[in-house]
Amino acid sequence: MTDATDESDYDEREQLADSIDEGLSAAYGRIADLASEVDDLLAEYRYDAVKESIESLIASISGDDLAEISELAELRVDRSAQPGSQSSSEVAVQIPRLTATDLPVVADPSGDDGDDEVVDSLRNREERCADHIRRLFACAESMWTEAHAAARAGKVRQVEEGLQLLRQLPTELTGAYSLWELCLVDLYNENPAHLGEMGGMMRGVEAWLGQHRDRQV
Repeated sequence: MTDATDESDYDEREQLADSIDEGLSAAYGRIADLASEVDDLLAEYRYDAVKESIESLIASISGDDLAEISELAELRVDRSAQPGSQSSSEVAVQIPRLTATDLPVVADPSGDDGDDEVVDSLRNREERCADHIRRLFACAESMWTEAHAAARAGKVRQVEEGLQLLRQLPTELTGAYSLWELCLVDLYNENPAHLGEMGGMMRGVEAWLGQHRDRQV
């Protein structure tokens, strides 16, 4: 009777673990989709859509799924002692960092630097920030993959270390967006055309707002 009960409990644990595993795989799919989408959005200077993508990523890596990764690791902890149960990677992914002081300086418009050099320096700063955001999205993918693999293998300690890193990503993502947004403002102030179609849209909205204010005076 005891053996039958133990077998039933084991089956329930396996069913629960499989269900959690499936949900975590689906969550990874959402993260991968966001990472793919944000690449084009950054290239098109779609600041509003980039912000939404970052908010969606933060929600994905900050929600109940983190608790489920830990739960899966606990359910599969017996596998950690089995031969060949090592997860795909034991080396934690490092979070890339970028601050305003890391950006190249803006060329001096009043000195020997011409207008082209000024624009080039502004574009360089924007590209550095955009690439940083891309790296953060890729980092989220890698961290999720490693934590999920460790959970499947019952590596509780490795899972917790991975989750600690994931919890640091939202702050870096928020700061990265703010830095990128400031670079867009600098480019727009130099010439809205530097932002392509998005710059034209912003200039149109700005003109419309100006007309609206004039009518109120």
